[in-house]
Amino acid sequence: PPTPPAPQTLSHLATHPDPRYQTGTGFLAWMGRRDEVFATLESDLEGANPLSTLRQLAIGYRLLANGDFERAIQQAKNALALEPQSADAWAILSVAYRQLGREERAFQAFLRTQRLLGSTPGEIEELKSVVKGSGLQGLWRYHLDHNQQDYPYHRPDLIACSYTKLGEIDKAFEWLARAWALPLWGSENSPLSWVWDPLRSDPRFEQLLREQNLPEKVIQRHLQVR
Repeated sequence: PPTPPAPQTLSHLATHPDPRYQTGTGFLAWMGRRDEVFATLESDLEGANPLSTLRQLAIGYRLLANGDFERAIQQAKNALALEPQSADAWAILSVAYRQLGREERAFQAFLRTQRLLGSTPGEIEELKSVVKGSGLQGLWRYHLDHNQQDYPYHRPDLIACSYTKLGEIDKAFEWLARAWALPLWGSENSPLSWVWDPLRSDPRFEQLLREQNLPEKVIQRHLQVR
């Protein structure tokens, strides 16, 4: 069937239910419906084709976005069993390991990702030097410097994420405002994402939510997430 036209605004979609849009985890995450997000993921896991690398990766990314790091790792490993040279799978492993405090594994997975994406030996050595000098925290600064050079071709939510991890909160909010002004309604950049937990108690977070014209009950869900 033809793809339905995208709604003009997120607030319109929130206040005018349309079953064609109600089943995606991106929309559910934006609405703060965490239980339904995980129920959908459980259903997807049960029905996933075990021989489809793309399907395994898609679920892995959604598990990662929703903070289920251990299962995201398992999904990435499932994908690697099918396609050992999958940069996406190694990227999932890198982020998940980092969030679980397994920094050496995270960095090795990160290097594997960069090699598969075409980084030169010289660039790999530069990354090793960055980490040797300032740890994994230095990678956020490194990526931030490079990503901002590519803006507007690089997603502003990723720049906001880097600033958040560096603890530069004013800059994080500046870029998050740009991100949420765009129609990127995925789980990874929704207000429900664990990435924004360091920002959640700041009054500016609520202000940004209200600028999305979300229903009050949705705003309250996001403010209560910890």
